[in-house]
Amino acid sequence: MTDAPHERRRAYLAAAADPSLREQAGFIPLLANGLGDLARPAIEQNLALNRRRQDCVDFRLNMLLRAEFLYGEAIPADLRAGIRENLSNALYYGCYSATRPLFRNSENHHLQYAVAEHLAAQLLEGRVFCDGRTAREHLDRSRGLILRWLDRRLRYGYCEWNSSVYMAVNLAALLNLLDFARDAALRRQAETAVTRLLADLAGESLDGAVFAAQARIYQEGLLDPARQTVRPAFALWFGLGPQPVPRETHHLSLADCVATSRYEPPAWLLRAARHEGGRWIVRERHRTELGPLYKNRSLFWQPPEELTDEAAMRRFYPEGLAEVCVRTERRREWIASTAWLDCVPGTDAIEPHQAMVWIAALNGRTPLFTTHPRAPGARDAEKTYWAGSATPPRCWLHDGIVVVHYPPGGGGAADFTHAHFPAAAFDAWTRKGRWWCAAQGEAYAALACSGPTHMTDQGSWAGCELVAPGRGHAWAAVFGSREGDGDFAAFCARCASAEMIGPDSGVGVELRLGGTRLLLPPSGPPVVNGAPEDFAAWPQMESPLWHAEFGQTELRLRE
Repeated sequence: MTDAPHERRRAYLAAAADPSLREQAGFIPLLANGLGDLARPAIEQNLALNRRRQDCVDFRLNMLLRAEFLYGEAIPADLRAGIRENLSNALYYGCYSATRPLFRNSENHHLQYAVAEHLAAQLLEGRVFCDGRTAREHLDRSRGLILRWLDRRLRYGYCEWNSSVYMAVNLAALLNLLDFARDAALRRQAETAVTRLLADLAGESLDGAVFAAQARIYQEGLLDPARQTVRPAFALWFGLGPQPVPRETHHLSLADCVATSRYEPPAWLLRAARHEGGRWIVRERHRTELGPLYKNRSLFWQPPEELTDEAAMRRFYPEGLAEVCVRTERRREWIASTAWLDCVPGTDAIEPHQAMVWIAALNGRTPLFTTHPRAPGARDAEKTYWAGSATPPRCWLHDGIVVVHYPPGGGGAADFTHAHFPAAAFDAWTRKGRWWCAAQGEAYAALACSGPTHMTDQGSWAGCELVAPGRGHAWAAVFGSREGDGDFAAFCARCASAEMIGPDSGVGVELRLGGTRLLLPPSGPPVVNGAPEDFAAWPQMESPLWHAEFGQTELRLRE
């Protein structure tokens, strides 16, 4: 396969038009290959879902807009009329009912709806929308919403920080803005935002998959990195990972957007995504917006300043502005990432059932992590068995060492914590004392718990799960390599020499290994080798290649 991004994109679009794959393809690849009649069923189904105002109308509208702007002449006339009817009859704000919930009050929906509204108003110039307002009124309103969203994300990071699902949704909307907006200022801001977002993801990826601690993820993408929603960005722009498989979708296809966009990532982004050696550390600081600051913004034609103006937000609901700091370490063989959630005391900065507060992976393909699942019978217990935690832990990472402490939790939490440890994926594994050690290629990993553990030997997770019965446990993980540790036996011996203190020691949880002492005190920030982390001084984004101060919009390259 050629390394040229445009050739990878062309190959993807051609593959999607292959006769054997056409039933899987979305309408954009078919239109790109001049197959408008074959695209009819997929377009009709999207139009029908939007007329019923089913969830993700905004996603579908943006995909239809991409098709219209790029391939309008190839779309049959009745379908083009249907697209315009969808656009003018969409409810871009103030729509929620118990029977037909249109989820719009989250960060990714805020942008998707605003971009769809803006491009619809641009396309339908002179028309009156279903709410009685003109296209010009919708154009002006949506422009303000978009600019505020972009400014806030550039300054303060993301509420859905590092999500390998929802950053793909944001990318799709930003690419529509970059490719089709008439407004030059919006196009420039969109391009800046795409580059910043890709830097965020590339810096915390390995071999084309994102392994950052993240606010929202679902089980399929967590256990199988090849199914991450954001993977097409790495495959088509950077040549990392397998070529995306064409598939029909009634929501959103990032592969279709990337393959048909004019955006070209700068060379330094490719270096970040393909970094293969040396010490790579990323520090990030994201501000989350909670309660009405997050969920009520889309209820109004003109959102009140308490939900949009920075100073007014701080006066109106200061407890709704929380911060999350993420530290990621990457080597050629492994990657690990943790998030610290206690930056603003008394706030809940995540949705626990969708957040991975720590995650690691060997060789970009085998994820390792721990969680405290929901109790059997609790809502969504099965589909969140691995994704998220019923009780968010305190955890931190330094020098390839992760320490995690789970509070006892409430009635909705299971009476155990567990670790994802897929034995069949390793070249070798063994147990040495409390440590479960694994080798895969030249990468090494080890997991241990403060309480007794055993490997599940029956059911769906046989040979993949380490279970620690009881609550309030601490876990530790150590990552290494043949280059740094020598052979696997030497790595196992190093882990076995670790001293794990707590969680019932009164001082918190501490792991001492070699010259590293990593402490999670009962309160306050983590302490590394005697020095507490000073999160108030952290940047918004920092890596060996770039730096951005928290609260500022500029990203400075270290070149």
